[in-house]
Amino acid sequence: MAYRPHVVLPETLKKAPTDTDRMAAIEELFEVLETNAAEPWAKALLDGDFGKLAPETVREIDEANRADATVAAARKARAEAYGVAYDQYLSFKRVVRSACGPTSREYHRIHLRSVDGTEPEEPVAPVAPTDPVAPGGPTAPTG
Repeated sequence: MAYRPHVVLPETLKKAPTDTDRMAAIEELFEVLETNAAEPWAKALLDGDFGKLAPETVREIDEANRADATVAAARKARAEAYGVAYDQYLSFKRVVRSACGPTSREYHRIHLRSVDGTEPEEPVAPVAPTDPVAPGGPTAPTG
C-alpha cells in the first residue's frame, strides 16, 4: 500500500462465487505471470506449484462445467420423457393384468421397485371427506 495505494488486491478464490469466476481469476493471474516471465518473482511462481497446477486446474474446471451442462441436459430430457413413458407403462400394466390376472407372476414382475428395495405402494383411491364433528358431538357422553 505504501508504493501503490490506489491498487486494490483481488479477493481470494474462496470468495469467488462461481467456478467460472475462479477459472477467470486463475487465468488472469497466469497471464500476468507469463507477461512478466523474465522477472525473477514471476519465474519463481511459474516454476512453482502455481505455474504447474494452474493450467491443469483451469482445464478441470472447464471440463466440470461442460459435464454439468451435459448432465443437466440429460436430466431435462429424462424428465420430459418420463410422463409419456409412465403413461405407456401403466397401459402395458393394465394389458398384462387383464391377460394374465392380478395374481400372476408376470403381473408382479412388471411392478416398479423403489431404490431401497421395497415395493412402492399402489395409489389409493381418494376417500370422500366427512363432515367435521364438533368436540363433545353426538358420540360424547352427556352428563
